[in-house]
Amino acid sequence: MLNILKNVRFQSVMPLVLLGQDGPLKKEIENLGIKVFVDGNITSAPYNKALWRRSCLQSYLHIGRSQKAFAAFLDAHPVDAVYLNNSMLYPLLKVAKAKGCKTLIHIREHWPMDEHRLQLGWLQSGIRRYADEVLAINRYSASMVPGIAAKTTIVYDWIDFSDRYEEMPLERIFNEDCSNLKVLLFTGGFIPIKGAYEVISSFKECIKSPDYRLLVLGTPARETGDKRMWDLVDSDPRIKCLPSVYKLKHLVQQSYCMLSYFTIPHANLAQAESIVLQTPVICAATDESEEYSDGGRLSCLFPINDIEAFRKALTNIESIVPKLQMELSHGSRLTEELFSKENNVKKLQNLFDQM
Repeated sequence: MLNILKNVRFQSVMPLVLLGQDGPLKKEIENLGIKVFVDGNITSAPYNKALWRRSCLQSYLHIGRSQKAFAAFLDAHPVDAVYLNNSMLYPLLKVAKAKGCKTLIHIREHWPMDEHRLQLGWLQSGIRRYADEVLAINRYSASMVPGIAAKTTIVYDWIDFSDRYEEMPLERIFNEDCSNLKVLLFTGGFIPIKGAYEVISSFKECIKSPDYRLLVLGTPARETGDKRMWDLVDSDPRIKCLPSVYKLKHLVQQSYCMLSYFTIPHANLAQAESIVLQTPVICAATDESEEYSDGGRLSCLFPINDIEAFRKALTNIESIVPKLQMELSHGSRLTEELFSKENNVKKLQNLFDQM
């Protein structure tokens, strides 16, 4: 949303932003000269959760309160159009249409078609009936609601490294000469759905060479993080951890290969970023990772949640990486154009101008 507000020209339009909670995003938007409102009653529907869960039922029960709060906001601040920044806010579409607004919703999720189909059906029905226009971040997101292709535009979360470079030599991180070392990069911290345990344990067990290192980005503070994960990291001196790094371009460029082990399908922007920078990637095969890698040509893909296939790829990394480097030298431009800021901002601008 922040990227949209920064890059779309609202020439004859005055944007207002309504957030469900206060935080750093509010200040960032206010710095753009845009009015921001906060209402803690604004909530989203549960994302791909079993209906019988207590927390899930409570979330659905709160939707009515959220809709009333949104209706009150629209009464106090009459607007012509409403943009919802993710598909789980779909219950608010009905409210916006009842107030006479044009409606636009942004689908960012990967909800498998065979999981929790009742709840998925509610989402699909709400978007079909009440959305005038739909944005999707990739082909799978665009397919989540069948029958709306005519009003759906794919706009990728563009990759822009213009302010994401900072000199971060690997020598400084590992405190040793890295000129002959092969550093593998993992950006999922200790997050389970990113496959943190699988990646770190597989590196330790499958790659015995003293010439390899593993750099884990996005790890929590030692005193608050998962003790099991820290024990695993501490058991191998070749592994180093860093907190989240926004300016990571230099780190990706220096890496021998990027590793990923998603345990549930979702958009793998780190994969796309690595491809653009021509750094080889080993990652789970999903609709998104296949799309971002030209059908798997620009990455080494293994079946999702197949730990043996992942470990086999790690074992064969010496033969995999040179082949990927060759493919990337010729084909990374395809992914770069897919995630081009210029191309995607233009599509957004056209859509907002038409509305």
